[in-house]
Amino acid sequence: MVKKILTIAILLLSINFCRAALDWIAAPQFPDIGRTASVAFVIGDKAYVGLGYDGFVNKKTFYCFDRNTNQWTPVPEFGSFARAASVAFSIGSYGYVGTGTGISTYSKDFWRFNPATGYWTQMADLPGSARHSAIAFANVDSAFVGFGYDANGYKKDIYCYHPSSNSWNQKLDFPGSARCKSCVFTLNNKDYLVGGNGGFLLNDCWEYTPATDSWIQKSDFAGTPREQAVAFSLQNFGYVGLGYDSTFHYKKDFFTYDAQNDNWIPFDTFPSYARSGAVAFTFNTRAYVGLGFDSVPQRTFYYFATFNDAVKNVMDENQIQVFPNPASNQLSVTLQQSQCDNICVYDLNGRKILEQSISGNNKTEIDIASLPASEYLLVIKSGKKTLSVRKFLKN
Repeated sequence: MVKKILTIAILLLSINFCRAALDWIAAPQFPDIGRTASVAFVIGDKAYVGLGYDGFVNKKTFYCFDRNTNQWTPVPEFGSFARAASVAFSIGSYGYVGTGTGISTYSKDFWRFNPATGYWTQMADLPGSARHSAIAFANVDSAFVGFGYDANGYKKDIYCYHPSSNSWNQKLDFPGSARCKSCVFTLNNKDYLVGGNGGFLLNDCWEYTPATDSWIQKSDFAGTPREQAVAFSLQNFGYVGLGYDSTFHYKKDFFTYDAQNDNWIPFDTFPSYARSGAVAFTFNTRAYVGLGFDSVPQRTFYYFATFNDAVKNVMDENQIQVFPNPASNQLSVTLQQSQCDNICVYDLNGRKILEQSISGNNKTEIDIASLPASEYLLVIKSGKKTLSVRKFLKN
């Protein structure tokens, strides 16, 4: 085939920061009827998902997803009554679930789940008022629960739970507006509260430092104001997406938060139905998102993998030759699949450095002379689907 030199547009790193991930991939569906406003927590290589509302009744069933077997199995039902809009977190080898709304009452009770025995044990109640649609986040050996909606309206109080003593202590009230249906993620021992509903939908972002019990407002979330979004962190970045927004639409967009630079960058759109009230859980280099509500409760799950995970799983399965490696000025790429139509080069932090369409030839030379000496990832795509990933070294 005729060798064709691709003119690569070098994208400015400071403007075009990209996330360290590849495609959304379908995961096994939730094994029960779809539901929304559920909870999830992770212990080791297993995630536990349960409670919620299925469109007819509140639920108390729980299921365990094993990342090693890629399968769901049932676990003992929640120790109290069925409910939705609760919170959950894990510390050590236990999971904790509490608050929420039943048929006609709000809750403040908390329960501990021991996966080794399958037992649920009631723990100390939240010292604040009974509520639903609160948030919870854990930090090493303690957890924080706050916000939500109680019999008197929106809340902004926060409490810290200490599992070693099964006790709570109140923290300073949140300095911003009271709210419910917010989302939260944790990065580098700091916690980030995003959006929610305080009588109107919000898109603000606040950073909480547990060590000093202090809040600092950060750059607003880049998407539309919304409630019941989903949030999680993966490696060094936060992710927020889905939800129900101020334009009265269910959402499927996602944004990445870079705490170091305090900025938000669009991320790949969720591949299934737009939805609110979903759950998310993570395992090191993978994030799973599923359940939620659009016009009906959903049961689908999808995950994406960071580059480190993607390279490990994709690298040996695709036919691509990259030569020379290391390279100084040009990289020769031979493709065995004619449907390839795009080449991207990323650094190992997930920053997209180069991008160019492929015109149909199976052998291409890429000009990398202007790249700094470092290790990079070469990503071959067909449309939005990633076909192959290769590491190469630029001298």
